[in-house]
Amino acid sequence: MTREADERRRLALDQYAASTAKLDARAALHARFSIAPQPWHEWLFDQIALAPGEVVVEMGAGTGLLWISSHGRVPARVQLHLTDLSMAMCSRLQADTREATSVSCMSAEQLAFRSDVADVVVANHMLYHVPDQRAALEEAARVLRPGGRAVFATNGRNHMSELWEILAVVGIQGAEADATHRSFLLEDAAEIVRPVFPHAKLATFEDGLRVSDADAVAAYIESFADVEPSQRRPLLAEIARRMTDGFLSITKSAGVVTAVAP
Repeated sequence: MTREADERRRLALDQYAASTAKLDARAALHARFSIAPQPWHEWLFDQIALAPGEVVVEMGAGTGLLWISSHGRVPARVQLHLTDLSMAMCSRLQADTREATSVSCMSAEQLAFRSDVADVVVANHMLYHVPDQRAALEEAARVLRPGGRAVFATNGRNHMSELWEILAVVGIQGAEADATHRSFLLEDAAEIVRPVFPHAKLATFEDGLRVSDADAVAAYIESFADVEPSQRRPLLAEIARRMTDGFLSITKSAGVVTAVAP
């Protein structure tokens, strides 16, 4: 494993292994202040285009927001197998995701499913955490039936760029997390996927944030960066300084690469 890959694994475990709180803080900002007419998880669910009776495997399912937000929309007889490396995430999935057929703690690089079992594999904003992305992509191809669908969601190069500017001004370290996310950028994702899924296609999601709560921005930043107590007041002041008419506009860049198993 390379140093870069090892660092991605370390950061993922630091972020998610013991608690879902950091992921919850990030999801809350998007849920409260998104300007898109359709929420992200609803849009992503539409991209998956589930049919009755299909078998779904999700890699790195997190807290299950994709399925919780789509409650009542999952077609009849769908089998939904959710996986995550974090025990904390798996506990939340078992408690909160009523549609789940099974919940299993496992790595995306070694899925404990037999080959040709799934109609759909989903990886929603998680492949940039995986040390060996090629192995995860090959596992997705292995568990998919011929003609099955893969959906890989990620962020673009300018996603939340205003936050990195704020961190730089205040002097808070966050470069490690930024570098991790750049390992599977939306602009590069299709090319990364194509050696395993040759006919990968890109779809983008139009959105942004218009935030009126400086504390919510600070909480988001604190979910991935180490903010010292002495830095929190300058952080809030810098966020407030950048607000125009009471709002901070934050860029969002996200989308999916969809592909059909060969």
